[in-house]
Order: sequence, then structure tokens, then C-alpha cells
Amino acid sequence: MIQHLVQEPLPQAEGLRHDQWRAIEDARRRTSRLAAHIDPSRLPVTWLDPIPLYDGDHETWPSLLCGFEEALCLHRLSPHALVREAKYLHHRTGGYLKLLSQLICQAAITAIEEGIEDITKDLLEDIDIGG
Repeated sequence: MIQHLVQEPLPQAEGLRHDQWRAIEDARRRTSRLAAHIDPSRLPVTWLDPIPLYDGDHETWPSLLCGFEEALCLHRLSPHALVREAKYLHHRTGGYLKLLSQLICQAAITAIEEGIEDITKDLLEDIDIGG
């Protein structure tokens, strides 16, 4: 008896599935119409100043580098690999987050491709970034 109930779909389920599908399609159409009316040149632009690096500052730039270290999925990443190179990374990127992100991402990709799974200063020096 229980097996019979489990195998047989509830009649209300089909109606709910149709209602859910219709709601998703309606939302998709509304979103498409709204997106067609948005002029990208009118969207706000946020300009970020470079992040400063001060002697003795263990909060701003170093904590940002710690965040990158925590997000990296390199199996042999040395402890504090990026924080140890804080001054070098700031000099290379001018404190700009976009350039820092590009540099670290390229270094991580290279580290994986070369099988070293670590970011070293030598590796960072071989990476070319724009800016």
C-alpha cells in the first residue's frame, strides 16, 4: 500500500509544477524587457582609490592579502606567502585591487600549471600585468 502511494504522483503536484514553470517564464520575460531598456552608459561607476600601505599597518593591505590567501586553493601554499611579500605586491600593483587580483590569479594559475601549487616572489616577478 505504501509503495503504491509513493510511486503515484499527487494530482496537485502537476498543477504546482505548471504554475512554477509559468511564474519562472513570466519573471524571465519581465527581466528581458527591463534589461532592454537599461542604457549601460547611465549605470553608476565606482572609482576606487588605491589601497595604502603604511609601515606598521597590519590591518588594511595585509588583511586584504590574508583574504586572498584564504581564498586560494593551492595545495602547497606556504603560510603567509602573500603577506610576506606585502611591500613587493603593493609596489607592483600600486595598491590597486584590480591589478592585485590579476597578479595573484595569474600566479595561482601558473603555480597549478607548473605543479608547484605555491606562490613565490620569483613566480610573481615572472608574471606580467597591465597597468
